[in-house]
Amino acid sequence: MDYYYFFTDGNKVYAYVNPSVKKTPQILNNISPQDLKADDYDTLQKLMNMLITP
Repeated sequence: MDYYYFFTDGNKVYAYVNPSVKKTPQILNNISPQDLKADDYDTLQKLMNMLITP
């Protein structure tokens, strides 16, 4: 099972995927923190889909 954590510093959006395995976050350059809604399922789904490879 994969675990996804998303956060922002106001300038960039970061994602941890399985942080116990990979200790450094991935930067999501193609999304702006201003476009995100906090505690919103659709926003989280959008971010997660950006990280999943088909």
